[in-house]
Amino acid sequence: MTRMRKNMNMLRLLPLLLIALLSGCSMQEPADTSDPEVSQKWIAHCYKEAGKASGAMKAAWLVKAYEFAEKADLFSEQEKQVPEQVLQIGLQTKNFSAFNWAIDHGAEPAVQFGDLVAYHELGREWRDKVVEYSPDSLPVFMSLAVDEFDRKFFRKHAAAFMEYDFEVPQPLEKTEFKIRYRRFLGIQLKEALEKQDEEMIRFLISVTPELENTGYLDEAARRAMQAAGEYVFGTLNDESLKLKLLELNWPLKPIDFSSPDLSEEFLEAYRAKPEYVIHTQGLEEWDGPMSPEEARFLTTLPEKAWALLPKLHFDELTEESVKMVDSDAAARVIAFKAAQKPLTQADYNELVNWALKHGNKSVFEYVMQKSGKLDIFNIDFAALAENQKLFEIYAPKIMSRIYYTMDTEPREDGVTIGNIKRVFGAKNEKAGLWLVHNYDLSESWVKATKGQTLLMDVCEMGNLLATRYLVEKRGENVRQQTGYTEMQFTIFGTTKPTEGKLSPIFFAAKSGNPELIKYLVSKGANVNARSNYRATPLMYAVSAGKVEAVKTLIALRADVNAEMNPNLKNMDLRELGVFHEISNPYRRAISTNNKEIQRILREAGGRP
Repeated sequence: MTRMRKNMNMLRLLPLLLIALLSGCSMQEPADTSDPEVSQKWIAHCYKEAGKASGAMKAAWLVKAYEFAEKADLFSEQEKQVPEQVLQIGLQTKNFSAFNWAIDHGAEPAVQFGDLVAYHELGREWRDKVVEYSPDSLPVFMSLAVDEFDRKFFRKHAAAFMEYDFEVPQPLEKTEFKIRYRRFLGIQLKEALEKQDEEMIRFLISVTPELENTGYLDEAARRAMQAAGEYVFGTLNDESLKLKLLELNWPLKPIDFSSPDLSEEFLEAYRAKPEYVIHTQGLEEWDGPMSPEEARFLTTLPEKAWALLPKLHFDELTEESVKMVDSDAAARVIAFKAAQKPLTQADYNELVNWALKHGNKSVFEYVMQKSGKLDIFNIDFAALAENQKLFEIYAPKIMSRIYYTMDTEPREDGVTIGNIKRVFGAKNEKAGLWLVHNYDLSESWVKATKGQTLLMDVCEMGNLLATRYLVEKRGENVRQQTGYTEMQFTIFGTTKPTEGKLSPIFFAAKSGNPELIKYLVSKGANVNARSNYRATPLMYAVSAGKVEAVKTLIALRADVNAEMNPNLKNMDLRELGVFHEISNPYRRAISTNNKEIQRILREAGGRP
C-alpha cells in the first residue's frame, strides 16, 4: 500500500477519528511506538473502547487500533479481523468512509448480483469502489447506470466496459441491454450535437458497440446516430472517424457517391461490407431511382449483394453496367441474372435497348448470339436511333405501320407517333434527320398531337439537323402557333383553358439547345414571342432550368423583365403553377430555386 493511499484513507476517516478523540477517553495515544508495553496497552484500550461503542465510533476505534498496531509492528491475528469488521459496520451504517477503508485494507465485499444492486443504490462512490475492487462487477453497474441515465458513471467507466464486449450477466438480458445502451448513447449524442461538442461526440463513438442487428436500435437512437454520422462526414470530414463508423456498422444516411470527400480508402472499406452497403443506401426496397454513381458503385460489389436488390434497382444496376462499355461489369451482371433465372425474350429486348442506347457493342452481340433474333417491334425506337447503321436497317420495317397516338407503348406491327417523337431526342441527331428525309409526317402529326406541329415537337426534343431539314426542305413555318381554348361556362360544366400561341422557339427554349434557338431566330423566329398568357420563350427556358438556353436568349435580346397577363387567375393556370411564382423570368428562377439562373438574370437587369 502506498503512503499516498494511506494518507487519503486517513483524510477520509478524519471525521471518525475526531469523534473518538472528543469522546472523553481517559488514555492518551503514545507519542511513539518505542515502548512495546505502552503500545500494547494503547491497542488494548482501543479495542476496549470499540467494544463499548457502536456504528461510526466503533469503526473509528477499530481503525485506530489497526493503524497503531501496524505502525508499532505489533500486528496480530486480531488486527487481521479488523478490515472485515469495519466493512460490515460501513455497510450497516451506510458509511462510505468505513467501507472504503476496509476494502483498501483487504476486506472482501460480497459481489453477487443482489449485493451489487445494493451497492448501486448506495451511490456512485460505492459503485466506483466496488468496480475498483472487482472489475467484473462493472457490467451489472453499467446496466443499472444506463437505466438511470447516470452520465457521470457511464462516461467514467464506458471505456473499461468495452473490454467486456458490452455483455451483461443474467438475469439482465443481453439484447434488451444493448437496445437500452444505444438509446442512452443516442440521448447523449443528441445533447453533444446540440452543443457542437466534438470531444464528447468522438468519445461516444469510441464507446459504441458494433451493431450486429438493426433490431438493437430504437428510432430515436437511430436518428441521433444518423445525425452524428452527418456531423462526422460533413462538419468534421474526418477520414479515420468515417472508417470507425463503418467498422461499427453505424446507421448512416445513404452515402452520396458524387461527393469529392470520399477517399478510395473509405470506398474500399465500404465495398468490403456489401450487406451493410445495401441496407445503408436503403436499397432493400424500391424508394425511387438510384443515382448513376450509386449504381456504378454497386457494380463493384460481390454478387451476394445484388441478390438483395429488388427488381427495379437490379435493372438500374444492369443498365449502369451496360453504360460501362470499357469494363466487364455488364458481363458479370448479366451472367448473375442468367444464373438466377433463364433469360426470356423480354430480358433480351431490354438488354438490346440498353446496348443500343449506350453504344455497348459487346452486349448487343451477346444478345444476338444468345437469343438468335431481334424482336424489332419491342425494341426501344429511341435506343435504336443511337446506332445509325442499325436504325437505317430496321426503321423501315418498324415504320411500316404508324399509330397516330402519343403513347409510347410498343405495338406488335408498327410504332406510335409518341415513340417516333422520342427518336428526335436521341443523341444521334442523324436518326431524326433520316426520318424527316424519308417520311412526310407533318400533316398526320398535327392530327395525332391535336394541333402541335412536327417542327414544334422536333424543336422540343432539341434536334437541330431535323429542324433545318423541315424548315429548309419542307417549308415549315418557324412562326406557326398552337391553338388554345378560353375558359367557358356552359350547361355541361366549365371548359379548361389552355395556353396557346406557342411557336417553335418556345419548344426550342424548353429543350435547352442554344444552337437550335439561334437557328430559329436566324430564320425569323421572334425571341420575344408571346403566348396567349403573355409568357415568353425565356420564361420557358428558366422553368426548364436550361442555363445555356437562358444565356442565349438574353444574348439575343430577350426581355428579362417581361410580365405575364396580370388578369390571369390561378384557376386559369392550373398545372402551370401559381401566378405570382411564374409571372416573370426571375420569379420562375426563384420558384425552381435555380441560383445560377437567378444570377444570370440579375446581371442582365432582371428583377422580381
